[in-house]
Amino acid sequence: MGLVATAKHSLGASDLNTLAAAYAALEEKGNAYAGFLVEVVSATSFDPDRNAKYASNVTQAIKTFNKSFATVSPSNQAGASVQSAWIPAFADFVAAYWKQYQPAMESLSPQAKADLIKEVKAKTVWPNYENIATQPITVPTSH
Repeated sequence: MGLVATAKHSLGASDLNTLAAAYAALEEKGNAYAGFLVEVVSATSFDPDRNAKYASNVTQAIKTFNKSFATVSPSNQAGASVQSAWIPAFADFVAAYWKQYQPAMESLSPQAKADLIKEVKAKTVWPNYENIATQPITVPTSH
């Protein structure tokens, strides 16, 4: 998350704590949805109501994060936010994908299922706050 990475290098200690708390809540909801997606592959079953609920939870968590971020954002990030418009389309895609590929998923080999789970995790798990921008930002010098 570039937004968080940049802010981590620009904020004071108290604002960093606020940012960490706000991001932790967002990460929790995002990773709960990612966990649901892994469960879908693992159990080869899909609950459209749970899919909608997880998507809604992530959308709300993004809104909450954005409100909190606006209170601490550095001047170079004024007005910046995490976008949530993609979530309903993503949830619809997940449901459509399930309908189309569910029979094939039931017959996946254990290795193919493990590979798919690894891919789902790689594409959907939100990083831990501590792992975002662990290296100092290097500012180019002019000559």
